[in-house]
Amino acid sequence: MGQAMKWGVPVVGALALALALGACGSGGGISGSGGIGVPFQAVSSSNSYGAPGSGLPNLVPGGPSSASAAFTAGAGITASGQAAADTIGNSVTLTTDAAGQIATIAINIAAPGGTGPALSQTFAGGSQGTTTLTAAQFAALVAKISTSPVTTANGVYQGTVAGLKSSAYGAWMQSIGGGSYNVGVFSFGPETTVMPVVGTATYTGTTLGFGASTTTPFTFTANASVSVNFAAPASVTSLSFTGFTTQDVNDGNPGPAISTITGGGVITGNKYGFAVNGTVTPTGGAATAVTGTVNGIFYGANAIETGGTWKANSVGNTITLIGGFGAHQ
Repeated sequence: MGQAMKWGVPVVGALALALALGACGSGGGISGSGGIGVPFQAVSSSNSYGAPGSGLPNLVPGGPSSASAAFTAGAGITASGQAAADTIGNSVTLTTDAAGQIATIAINIAAPGGTGPALSQTFAGGSQGTTTLTAAQFAALVAKISTSPVTTANGVYQGTVAGLKSSAYGAWMQSIGGGSYNVGVFSFGPETTVMPVVGTATYTGTTLGFGASTTTPFTFTANASVSVNFAAPASVTSLSFTGFTTQDVNDGNPGPAISTITGGGVITGNKYGFAVNGTVTPTGGAATAVTGTVNGIFYGANAIETGGTWKANSVGNTITLIGGFGAHQ
């Protein structure tokens, strides 16, 4: 790692928290200047993106879609899970300042295993770089968490830096002590209220997330592409994550090779959920099939963006992946 870590602004309170946002174009550090703009939210406002009926103030219906997992020292990923959007009360509450930039972002999402909201962490705004986070930079954040005191946490926010104006996605990491930690991914934003009923669209973007090959944790980044036919019956004709870059968390070595993760299925209202599959080849090992699910949401006017979370695992869970993604027309 060629540069020292530059952490975001710490939260003032009982928990030692920081938010690392965006990434520099090269090297291993997190850098950038200026605030993080939120085009989809008014200035000096606080909006909660969560399930209807949750009782949250200033509720923007829907989302986030989330997935979470526990990394146990010496055992890899355990209790990985994914929660369908709008089903368990997950929420993201984002507050903007007078310049329309992030002041704070509070994440209350599923515990590992998808058993219900458990993590409630508030992250202060920091600086955002000019490119999306790399797998190496992401791995450095996770490594830092693994040796941090219990309750120390970090977050990653990928919004305008990923070309998104109507939504955002990201990830969080939380130390639970002894080299073990919880991780999760999310996608949120104002949902599309009136969906197109004719035509097709192609969305392009990025995905990032966490994985484990037996006891070795790793991070990954990749490209995302979603092709849609809005004519009844509306469907995602193709969703694919390609061009994966991986890195082991515990050293500077590349992680497993991940093939294209693909799937497709029906759209119900402004959401979709269907099976995905691909292969993962551990270093020195054989190609192993992984299967799982994706949960996606359309965001903004005329479904201008889409995003969500996904997970995939092998038989016996020797390999597990969870990721968040965002894409735009």
